Amino acid sequence: MPVPGRNNKKGDFVINDDGSVTLSFGPEVPARNESNWIQIVPGKS
Repeated sequence: MPVPGRNNKKGDFVINDDGSVTLSFGPEVPARNESNWIQIVPGKS
């Protein structure tokens, strides 16, 4: 069973001007900020 996850060792995050990182969670790729997206598994809590 797939497990959602992401870390800064596997790809580049887009970093905000203040140094923070905004993450997006969802089953589908968002229209923007794809590199900060974490795919979730629908129906799994």
